[in-house]
Amino acid sequence: RIARRLLPTGDGTPADDLPLRAQRAVFAYVRGQLLFSLTMGVSVGVALWIFGLVGIFPDGRHYAVAFGAFYAVMELIPYVGAVLGAVPPTLVALFEHPLTAVWLVVLFVVLQQLEGHIVAPNIFGKSLRLNPLIVILALLLGDELYGIIGALLALPIAAVLRETIIYLRRHLVLE
Repeated sequence: RIARRLLPTGDGTPADDLPLRAQRAVFAYVRGQLLFSLTMGVSVGVALWIFGLVGIFPDGRHYAVAFGAFYAVMELIPYVGAVLGAVPPTLVALFEHPLTAVWLVVLFVVLQQLEGHIVAPNIFGKSLRLNPLIVILALLLGDELYGIIGALLALPIAAVLRETIIYLRRHLVLE
């Protein structure tokens, strides 16, 4: 109600109501986060299965689905989720052979780099309708200003800001 009182009135349709648009933007963020976690979980599962097929990590063939599902769930936890998701397969590999564990650590580092530089900006960019560069900058700015909490809130805030700017551009007339 406060936002509706302070901002210029729209035409009364749900598509022209800023609080509803902001709510849709936050839902789009949640949808993007779920898609992102699923994408990373499937990527880990496939990578471990391939490692099992070629003989680098034989248990990967048998447990790829379980490790991938666990990784997807852990990926919902910002920052530490990727590390927590990598621990079980790495521990299994460590008991199998130390060199296998090293190969898995390399695999997870490569996947983490792909995640941070390609997958996350593109998925969140499309779900939030933001340029992938804006996604990266928002995450960096949020992390720099308020640490982990700032990075957690950066993308929903950026999406709401985008909707607010679009709304104001349509309804605010400057002379």
